[in-house]
Amino acid sequence: MKIAVDFDGTCVDHRYPEVGPDAPHVVNTLLKLLEAGHTLTLYTMRSAGPLQDAIDWFKNRGIHLTGIQFDPTQGSWSASNKCYAEKYVDDAAFGAPLIKPEGFEQECIDWLRVREDLLGRSETSEVVQKSLPGKGRKAEKKIVIPKSETADTRTCDFKNVDKETLLSSSEQHIRDIAQGMGFFCDMLIQASMRHDHDKITGINQFHEDFVTGFKQTKWWDNHRKVNRHHIEKGDGVPDDVNLIDVIEHIVDCVMAGMARSGSVREVTADPKILSRAFKNTVDLLMQNVEVKR
Repeated sequence: MKIAVDFDGTCVDHRYPEVGPDAPHVVNTLLKLLEAGHTLTLYTMRSAGPLQDAIDWFKNRGIHLTGIQFDPTQGSWSASNKCYAEKYVDDAAFGAPLIKPEGFEQECIDWLRVREDLLGRSETSEVVQKSLPGKGRKAEKKIVIPKSETADTRTCDFKNVDKETLLSSSEQHIRDIAQGMGFFCDMLIQASMRHDHDKITGINQFHEDFVTGFKQTKWWDNHRKVNRHHIEKGDGVPDDVNLIDVIEHIVDCVMAGMARSGSVREVTADPKILSRAFKNTVDLLMQNVEVKR
């Protein structure tokens, strides 16, 4: 597939004419696209010296470009000034998947989404596994909420709050909740992309264990270490277990049971693990919220 790739806001943070920091996962994704047989053409508004800086960025990272501003074959069948490609990756494109990593001045392309769309889940899952927020980790885009003096009757002079102020703070609270819920929605999506990734990437070992009825457990023993949802097993519980892991465990049990027999065996979890997951989830959200004063 011929892929045209923009530069500023796509491969790097938008700091033209300077070259900004690399977008998360861009280099690995572009290299994977090349390994899969796709070709890349740089298609950017840069010219002269700034264009050469962009070309050097690809060269220094070992990313081969088939074309600069144009696909080298298009002149044989078209006189158009538009670069020919079968896919265009550009932060300015309508509907482009965007993120705003911490420290970036503007949004940039979400290369994990691009990777999944162009290469499929199996190529993406291992990267997602490493990037999924957990205890002590920060999401690429922090939730920023304004300080509210009337968010809670326990911390404000509630007798002197007028109706208009209360209405405004209530509307803001609802918007804040939407951001918090969106954070967890993103985590659930990432968990679904990561789920059982080693059944795909380690299919040979998985099959070897499977055909023994799991009397051989080499793959299975490692499976519990590289996945987060086997909270029913002592060695399958992550130190930073959270409620996303609990939900993934429930979904795993229900979907497998229904697909297998149309019924689901009793799904349980240790109350101590649930309590820990609850606390870790609170901590995780707090780590990813910034109050703007």
